[in-house]
Amino acid sequence: EGSGAVTGRSATFCMMNSPFGIDQIEFELDPDLNVVSPLLLNGLEIWRQARGMAAMPARRDFDPVRLPLELLPHILLVDVEYLPEPRFRWRLIGTYITDMIGRDSTGRYWDEIYDANVLAAISKGPRWVLEHRRPIRSLGTAPVHGRAQISTCRSRATARRSTCYW
Repeated sequence: EGSGAVTGRSATFCMMNSPFGIDQIEFELDPDLNVVSPLLLNGLEIWRQARGMAAMPARRDFDPVRLPLELLPHILLVDVEYLPEPRFRWRLIGTYITDMIGRDSTGRYWDEIYDANVLAAISKGPRWVLEHRRPIRSLGTAPVHGRAQISTCRSRATARRSTCYW
């Protein structure tokens, strides 16, 4: 995700996110970046500044420690390894997200923790970024195990969320 950067045989994606579940997930991709959330708009602007004149920032251009404190709990960093197909690994999962889902999968490979359907769904955004070399927004709904209520969706155990991959 060098915040979307690809160097050699690895890459990293930065995602800003709200809660997500682990067994059923659906996404709509929005390449036009119809972002309205001030939090996501701030993250996107930071990404744009980090990349400068390049299509995407390099890993060295993006330092999570220098992000505004309000963004850190919502950040997901995803590493990509090419074996030869992309293989995704959670580099970092923000505390807002881990608190909402009740677990921290930092350091885990997606293909080791998600079934094939979930893996295919959550891989769409990063794969799109790898192909098109620019950010994308996804909007989706996911169940969250063991949660009767989620702050973004109080009436049922699902969360409608917006995620930006860059």
